Amino acid sequence: MLAVLALFFAPALVGSGQFLHLDTGAMHHPVKSWIAGELRAGHLPEWNPYLGLGVPVVAGAIDGVFHPFSLLLLLLPFEAAFRLWVLLSYALAAVGAFAWARRLGAAPAAAAAAALAYALSGYLVSSSANLTFLTGLAALPLLLAAAHGFVERPGPGRLAQVVAAGFLAATAGDPQSFVLVAAVLPVAAVATVASTEPPGTRALRGAIATAFALAGAAPVLVPLAAWVPHSSRAEPLDPVDLGRFNLHPLRLIELVVPHLLRGAPGAASPAPYLAFARDPYTVRPWVQSVHVGAATAALALYATSRSKAARALVAAAAITAWIALGPHAGFAWIAQWLPLLGRFRFWEKLAALLPLALAAAAAIGADALGRAERPRRAGAIAGATGAAFLAATLVLVAAPEGAARSLGGADRLEAARMLVANLRGGLLASGSALLALAGVCALGGRRTVFAAAIVGAELFAASSGAWSLSPLEVARPDAPLAGFLQVQPGLQRVVSGGPDPDGAQVARADLTEYEQYARWYARRLDAAFNVRWRIGNLRNYVALVPARAMRFERRRYGRPLTTGAGLLGIGHAVVPADAAAAAAVGVDPAWPVVATDPEARLALRAVPHRPRAYLAASLRAVDRRGAMEFLLHADPGSDESVVEGQVPMGYSRPEGEAAIALELPERIGISVRTDRAALLVLNDVFAEGWTAAVDGRQAEILPANYLARGVWVPPGRHEVVFTYRTPGLLGGWLVFLCVGLALSGWSLRSARSRGATARVKSGLPPG
Repeated sequence: MLAVLALFFAPALVGSGQFLHLDTGAMHHPVKSWIAGELRAGHLPEWNPYLGLGVPVVAGAIDGVFHPFSLLLLLLPFEAAFRLWVLLSYALAAVGAFAWARRLGAAPAAAAAAALAYALSGYLVSSSANLTFLTGLAALPLLLAAAHGFVERPGPGRLAQVVAAGFLAATAGDPQSFVLVAAVLPVAAVATVASTEPPGTRALRGAIATAFALAGAAPVLVPLAAWVPHSSRAEPLDPVDLGRFNLHPLRLIELVVPHLLRGAPGAASPAPYLAFARDPYTVRPWVQSVHVGAATAALALYATSRSKAARALVAAAAITAWIALGPHAGFAWIAQWLPLLGRFRFWEKLAALLPLALAAAAAIGADALGRAERPRRAGAIAGATGAAFLAATLVLVAAPEGAARSLGGADRLEAARMLVANLRGGLLASGSALLALAGVCALGGRRTVFAAAIVGAELFAASSGAWSLSPLEVARPDAPLAGFLQVQPGLQRVVSGGPDPDGAQVARADLTEYEQYARWYARRLDAAFNVRWRIGNLRNYVALVPARAMRFERRRYGRPLTTGAGLLGIGHAVVPADAAAAAAVGVDPAWPVVATDPEARLALRAVPHRPRAYLAASLRAVDRRGAMEFLLHADPGSDESVVEGQVPMGYSRPEGEAAIALELPERIGISVRTDRAALLVLNDVFAEGWTAAVDGRQAEILPANYLARGVWVPPGRHEVVFTYRTPGLLGGWLVFLCVGLALSGWSLRSARSRGATARVKSGLPPG
């Protein structure tokens, strides 16, 4: 099983390319590069100051700093550690699916079929483009296997496995998917665990498994629960967020017909998808492939006639497909009225559970196929379906142009031709797999082994195009603008934007279309590419941003690029080198150009701005809405500030200064001198978890200029220190520790009880 995976990912094992497609390259690679540096310096990164005006790391969950794979970042060179993180995720997925299939009663060969059906499924292979979801999905089968084992035979050791699996799944960075799977463990206990225990007992044990899985995830879930009310997820979902990234009904065909909507290799957006499955919100698919394999689907359906557990798994797959369709099938609108699900986005993400459920059912089917005396009916159905697929392939081979014209018409003809080519190849592959499976049914023995081989071979071929490696230069290009900013003192922040590049700007024959664009955005210091160079960007590119930052982003959408930037201490704008193009996005042509990137046709312009820390000159009190309006409309050259709190009568400009003396991600020290009471403004985001002390005495932090932090300081010289501690982090680890101690005590007591019983049976005194 692992050898097949090693062969499948051989280019990543022996080559120098890196996993850099989509979010893996644009978000996780640069952020994990920074995290690796922090860990090697002996520092746990809790706050990232480079995205927006700062975002939480641990409480945001997505960066997975507590996941065991983070040790790779500490022990290995970064590029090798990052590549190995991806590869080990597939190994973990395969091992977990194998373990769960064995718990379901499958023989080793059938369990290996489940492992390959899950690890090589189109969805999981495509998830190499989003490291967080890949790592989380890799751990879910282990959680199901551990819970299944506990329900079968309760004990402290098996419950400890549930805790460990819960920790592994949650620390991956996708707590939503983990919580949803943990919540259905009681149902899974009743539906899939073969036991003489009554359903109520199994459900109770499943509920216990849920509770302990959540306890294992406490170091992630408790800080997350403390942060969510102050994050963007506390905001109502707008229609765009609600409708974005849902599984299009046409993609259900892709479950058994691979590559149906695939575009040209390396294309930024697949043409068939854009032509036939695009909607106003989901302009591109969440993953490149959702293929599960015709052989996997056939074995899963065969299993439904042999096993109650298989019927439950296939039913779960059907329900998951309905949910993943989101608004296309009505579930997204129902979810708005349900607990937890009302804040869920990206329903297509849940399509990942389809291959997991079908892989487990396929293992049961492969096992049953090997035990069956003469599975003639199953072979006949598989053979007839495979023959029909091949007949359809011949029709498409004979009349490809006619099929394309009937599907697309004149306006979508090129995309229709690509769709027909995809359909032709997909039907051929699926039909061949089904005919091979029919041939296996006619064999006298070792059907399970051959069925597993067909599952693995079909997905090996079908999913080979669903992942890619890129040259490291895509993520680490020469960036003259970054080089200029890196030698400037203190934290440098930019705002970047403007029209997308034209073909001439990004043209590189040795790079795919997507790689060319990604390389250009990295040179423009877009979020989160900017994190690699320790340069801030006003834009947030992370899941759980501060709620105020999200509101500001929504309000400034469509306004000039530098709206509010100078007021927030953003000192530079990365814009097109052409002055007219820069002016079109709201950048004053009079602002000086301080650095250029001729190849990318970019310019770095100095923006009139306030310091990162300063004493408010003119000050007035406003409410939250008034602060937002001030930020959106303030004159960058004005010296006025606003604060959401009381302002003393007669407040006037203080004489003095504020200078940053200590600059760490979670600790900012500022030396202040003032001749009168003044508001110190720090242009870092106002967020939960930050505290302030003036000369060692706690001081209240007030929202200043809507997004920044303000602290009152008395006359004289003072040291003001802002400190960040992740709310709930200590409590989460205490829960985890207490559960571990309780299980250790239970295990020790059980061991002593077994020892005493054994001594009595042997005729020895119990002592």
